[in-house]
Amino acid sequence: MAICHIAGSRGLTLPGGGRYGVSEKERAMGVLIYRVPLFGWMLKEAVQGPTTAKVLFVANLLMVWLLAILAFGYPAIIIPALAAVPAMFVVLLLITKG
Repeated sequence: MAICHIAGSRGLTLPGGGRYGVSEKERAMGVLIYRVPLFGWMLKEAVQGPTTAKVLFVANLLMVWLLAILAFGYPAIIIPALAAVPAMFVVLLLITKG
């Protein structure tokens, strides 16, 4: 059994390498996503902030979707549904696999 330890200010170190088992490449990608001007700031606040920030982030995403529906109409409803089909297919496969 591997032993995890807290390494000072670096946080939890796991046997898989990196902080919280995250590789350097994944950490760099996270930093890049957080640097997107408006969306990155909101995403960082939603991930690291209090519960209120998470709720407001979801509310903002819903408002953006509603504005897209007002601007583009029916395709703004259909395209997210079509994008969710592969994810639901994987979920159904995992459920039936047991």
